[in-house]
Amino acid sequence: MYVFLKSLITSNVPRETMDEKRFIKVTCKVLTKATLQPVCELSFGSAQRPSQFEKLRASLVENNPKFVFLAKYEEEFPNLFPDENESDSKPVD
Repeated sequence: MYVFLKSLITSNVPRETMDEKRFIKVTCKVLTKATLQPVCELSFGSAQRPSQFEKLRASLVENNPKFVFLAKYEEEFPNLFPDENESDSKPVD
């Protein structure tokens, strides 16, 4: 079933695009544990797997017991279907 769904999803995607590595943008919101008031938001850039950042987040939690660390992961996809006319488009009056 998995192979079928994967082939169905990727059947219209060019092969060179599928070989590109995917990256995950990682941000972390810091809140006070007592009041849940936001303190700051940290951006850690991109990682290939969430587990790469989870080790750092676990260390932050262990060493800062008065704070809550909420991680947010956003997958950055390559442009699978570029608009060929995007560069040629002109505003319509």
